[in-house]
Amino acid sequence: MYPMRLVMAFWWSLALFWLVARELPAEQSVENPPSAQADKGWPREEAGFGQNYDEARKEAARFLAKKAAEHLRAQTPPITAWQPTPEYVEQNLFEPNSKQGPDFEYEKIVRKTWIFTVKPLDLAAIRLLDQQAARQQRSEHRTLLFAYVTGGLAVVLSVFFAYLRLDDWTNGRYRRLLQMGVAALLVAAGTGWWLWVTG
Repeated sequence: MYPMRLVMAFWWSLALFWLVARELPAEQSVENPPSAQADKGWPREEAGFGQNYDEARKEAARFLAKKAAEHLRAQTPPITAWQPTPEYVEQNLFEPNSKQGPDFEYEKIVRKTWIFTVKPLDLAAIRLLDQQAARQQRSEHRTLLFAYVTGGLAVVLSVFFAYLRLDDWTNGRYRRLLQMGVAALLVAAGTGWWLWVTG
């Protein structure tokens, strides 16, 4: 039974190493950088285009959401777990006032321009949202990891019991061959599982 014990030890070591390696990055408290960092390169106005005010506002919100995501990634440290949505932009980053720009014709349709005043970014509030999003991502990752480990152990147990049944059925005549086959199968499956999860 030595090869089976070796394979089982390999699997348990693999699972424990994976769990420990994934739990090492701990959440660190980050001091908020100066507000000047948020203001640098941040637009004061955003233009939107549409046949009416609502269309123009939604288009401007889509533009600004993309700019905000890029701007947050450029912070030190970067903000990546939480991503601004157009709905967030409309509710939190547009001032109530706006001004109408020139009309223009596009594909034989007259479109209007509205220019919206943009609020400064509140990095302290956004970092809180980013930390919440990061915690949610870690929670989802742990749940997925638990499913991977449980599935891997289920495969190991299934192969182990199949080996016992075959060994019993053949009265131990092919025990050494079965042990080698099971060991090779589990090592190959474990390697493939590891590469798939970490890839």
